[in-house]
Amino acid sequence: MALSVPHSYPEPSEQEKIEVNQCIQRHSGFVYFYRIPDPTPVTVMYSTAVIGRLIVEEGYHRLVVDFTGRQLVEHSLRRLMLKRMSPVLDHLTEIAIVLDGTSFRRVILDFFIRGYLRKRGIKVTFFGSKEEVIEYMEVAVVNSPPQV
Repeated sequence: MALSVPHSYPEPSEQEKIEVNQCIQRHSGFVYFYRIPDPTPVTVMYSTAVIGRLIVEEGYHRLVVDFTGRQLVEHSLRRLMLKRMSPVLDHLTEIAIVLDGTSFRRVILDFFIRGYLRKRGIKVTFFGSKEEVIEYMEVAVVNSPPQV
């Protein structure tokens, strides 16, 4: 039985847009996204659209996704996130993931994410705090050759 993803969703409310926009930060050379606490299909659609525009249209090549303080989401939402972000991944060279929680959670995410992203040639690194990943990315941006 194949799972299907609906093709249309309602527009997010103004409050949902505000919540998502507060979770996205532009830094010099990378985008930082702190996943909202309780994502819905509508907020996933909106957040992936915003992040996708930043990466594709504004030329960012690095993305930080912060999952600290967040629980795993249901399979259908993970599937929707991946479907929406797949075309955007072709524009990325590196993804840094901030993750807390049990070592089991880290192992599961590490296995899935690294396998999925490495096939695309994207460097994946894991961090335990926002401060640590911001410092790492700032150095990585400074030390990397310009993207064409």
